[in-house]
Amino acid sequence: LRADNIRVKNISAQNFNADMSLSEKMQLDLNNVDFNVAEGKVKGDFSYNLLNSKSSLNLKATNVNADELSNALFDLPSQIYGSLTGEVALACNGKTHKTCMETLSGKGGFKVENGRMPKLGSLEYLLKASNLVKSGITGISINSLIDLITPLKTGQFESITGNFTADSGIANSI
Repeated sequence: LRADNIRVKNISAQNFNADMSLSEKMQLDLNNVDFNVAEGKVKGDFSYNLLNSKSSLNLKATNVNADELSNALFDLPSQIYGSLTGEVALACNGKTHKTCMETLSGKGGFKVENGRMPKLGSLEYLLKASNLVKSGITGISINSLIDLITPLKTGQFESITGNFTADSGIANSI
């Protein structure tokens, strides 16, 4: 299966390639899936049983634009910027989108490098302001006042990593 351009859940992918097969047991498999998306590369496998609607997905993303991906997949624009690399292994009953979300299970991990989380900078600012208020007049120093009026932190980071597991549609151990 080959396509120059496709759309996957509100995001454009280019150079899509996969080996597609349908077994006698009505198992549809897409193996060796390979495509470019959001400035990065995705590889993996997908299977869907046409008789019982069970599906599984194994993907590995390399150097994908974290903002584009989080906006397209989770409708979270401008929350995280950087280069994302990660892996997921998920399974569900894919009869409907709702059923899939309720039965979703699996695990994954990610690393975002050289990035920025604007809300992280805002949180740091709020924590500093809160600490200043808590400490009262006696806790005010020239340095704490200068820190507070210094331009807002950018929320930049070198790397953020995370892992998760999901069972019955609920993410655990994030």
